[in-house]
Amino acid sequence: MLAASAGLAETVTALLLSAPGLDVNAASPLEGRTALMMAASQGRADTVAALLAAAPGLEVNKVDAVYDYTALMMAAIEGHSDTVAVLLADPKLDVNAVDGEPGYTALMLAALHGRTEAVEALMSAPGLDVNAANRHGDTALTLAEREGHTTAITALQHTPARKWGEALVRSKW
Repeated sequence: MLAASAGLAETVTALLLSAPGLDVNAASPLEGRTALMMAASQGRADTVAALLAAAPGLEVNKVDAVYDYTALMMAAIEGHSDTVAVLLADPKLDVNAVDGEPGYTALMLAALHGRTEAVEALMSAPGLDVNAANRHGDTALTLAEREGHTTAITALQHTPARKWGEALVRSKW
């Protein structure tokens, strides 16, 4: 976990290849974060790529013990668009996964925090539900509007989903 957190991609790869019994999904005792989550939250795209490539049993949709965030959510909330793109390339990734209580997706979290580049990276994901609503009825667009994140709003309004004939839904708040 320390090598992943520090962004030491070559060390991570060497450890994974030299220790076949290594638990790649082991989580920190306090926050319940895995090596993948730590690397993603710090924008270590090369380390995330190394973990995805060298650890076939990696649980890419595993959630932490604090917020029920996945590695994708952690990268999105911090605005690490390059890391988001690396994670989106994994076929096991659930781009529409939701956290615990509020029911936020990675797109909602990126929009809520005004992480426009992460929003744009997520918009390219096949199967992305741009109209997903949390437990309060908010979508990514309404969250960005509420917080006044104009560049994120623009990115959401010019989504490729519009080309697919879907409409972005605004909730009433």
